[in-house]
Amino acid sequence: MFARILCLLSTAALIFANPTTEPDGSGTAPAPAPGAPADGVPAEAPDMTNMWIFFAILMFFMWFVIIRPQSKEQKKRKSMMAELKVGQKVVSIGGIHGKVIRKGESDIDVEVAKDVVMTFNLGAVQQVVDADEKISETTADQLADQ
Repeated sequence: MFARILCLLSTAALIFANPTTEPDGSGTAPAPAPGAPADGVPAEAPDMTNMWIFFAILMFFMWFVIIRPQSKEQKKRKSMMAELKVGQKVVSIGGIHGKVIRKGESDIDVEVAKDVVMTFNLGAVQQVVDADEKISETTADQLADQ
């Protein structure tokens, strides 16, 4: 879908950058011979305003669709890592469920079974499981979108 939108915007930019009508609006302009000035008048540089407007719109679109959601997700993940506490249940990126028994600056110890403790990098925590052992709503929504 993104490719279709990008193709549509590119086509619109070409239409705006290369108008096919005379300045007085009287129809299609005849194409002059290559290298020859039209009606003895030297060729003028094309108006670049429409192209710059198109690129500004394209940059805003890219920011709105790609960069903004990614930065929101990073903030959410960073706050989840900061709020992680001993005793909470977590799921790792590998799908291992367990209970946090120690939290360091860059790693955590997770008890996955009785007397079985695994050490994970803090970034390996995918989600924090709620107290009633259900996957948090945001993660369930993400899984539903896939």
